Amino acid sequence: MLLKHLLFSVLLFLSKPLLIRNEQKVPQKKTIPQSSYKYYIDWKPLLSVRESLIEMQSKPTINVNPILSWKNSNGKDYSYTVTSVDKISLFRSCAYEGKPQYAVCWTLLQRFAFLYPKFKNINSFVKEYVQPINPDWFIDGSKHISYVARLQKQYEGQELIDKLKDAERRAILRKKHASAEIDSKEYISIVENIFNATTESPGGEIIHYCASFASPHITEQEAQKEAIAFGNKRGMIAVDFGQSFLPGTNWFFKISKSVNFKLRIT
Repeated sequence: MLLKHLLFSVLLFLSKPLLIRNEQKVPQKKTIPQSSYKYYIDWKPLLSVRESLIEMQSKPTINVNPILSWKNSNGKDYSYTVTSVDKISLFRSCAYEGKPQYAVCWTLLQRFAFLYPKFKNINSFVKEYVQPINPDWFIDGSKHISYVARLQKQYEGQELIDKLKDAERRAILRKKHASAEIDSKEYISIVENIFNATTESPGGEIIHYCASFASPHITEQEAQKEAIAFGNKRGMIAVDFGQSFLPGTNWFFKISKSVNFKLRIT
């Protein structure tokens, strides 16, 4: 009996260091001063949130799917939801059409509304109307081929060769433009700034623009006369849409009969 008691005492003595060692392995909670807490744990997520807030403050809120609404000349109400694909086409239009781009973008929206529902979406309308991204004006497109045929009838010799080379160069560029990635903040902001607020179109009757046919060497007054004459031949009225009639900029037009609608963006 005494031997058993002695053996038990020895085993108990030998087990105490093991118990102490196991207790020391249990992680101890550290007391963190309140003032230094944010620097102690999860500092990376906190920094990420801070950076996100700064980024949000530096960028305007983007109206992802703005809605166009208008009352057409027939008195009927229409509305259309702009998609991201529509915006990309508008970005490219601003990048590759002439100046001023703000007026170009507004005119495209207004012409789309005027013709609706001929075109079901802005993307398909822009691709047909905007020459720099129109597939019909690619090197194998029907309009480019017709244009080349006209050049061959009107010119000859070196002048014809130069005209054909220029036409080919522009046709190749159009195909590149039609699929180009637009990352320029300037062109993106022009489109987004139009959509980012509840806005009424500044010129509801303006539904057409074209490149200026005026010589770069004439005066502003002479360019305006040429724009007016160009419009009159086509039953349109030349309008100063936020610009002067300067050679090298687009000319803008409204049709003679008033287009009784105001395009609204919400």
